[in-house]
Parts: sequence; structure tokens; C-alpha cells
Amino acid sequence: MPEIYTVIVPVGGGGIVSGISVVRKSLSRMARVIGVQSEDNPALVEVYHGRDTVISVKESIADGMITKEASDLTLSIIKKNVDDMVPVTEEEIEKSLLAFTG
Repeated sequence: MPEIYTVIVPVGGGGIVSGISVVRKSLSRMARVIGVQSEDNPALVEVYHGRDTVISVKESIADGMITKEASDLTLSIIKKNVDDMVPVTEEEIEKSLLAFTG
């Protein structure tokens, strides 16, 4: 779908956003790929923005997005192809789930 310019991807360990970003950028370098991760468990958001932090895992509605770290390979792909990594609130995650499930 070349008319889609921005893709927002939930991030856990980074594998899915890495794969989506490689494919999307190969189709259009103008496309934007934005990763989102719970602000309560922001390990990859912090690393993406160059901050070293100690992450203590907290309970989340998005338990599949919880990770303490990503592999070096995954991080290199994310840093090359993902345009931004953004923390989101638990409320925002819940609203997005409800929007897509009806």
C-alpha cells in the first residue's frame, strides 16, 4: 500500500518493528515507521534515544510488549530504519485495542 506513509508498530523485543521497517523502507524511503512501547516498560524507547536505564518490569495491559533488552542485531536495524520510538500510556494502548476490536 504505497499510499500509507506512516506505520505505527507496537514494540516488545523489537523483532516485528525491525522486519516491518525493513520491508516498508525498501518500498519507500519516504515512509515513516514509528515504534510505540508502554511508558511503564520503555526499554527499547530508552535505548533508541541513547539513554541507559535500568528497567524494572511493571504489569501492563500489553504484556507482549514487555522486554528488558533487544539483541544488537535488532537494535542496529531499528536505529537504521525506525524514524522514532515513542512511549505510550496504558490508557492509550487500551483505547487503540478497543478501536480495532470494536
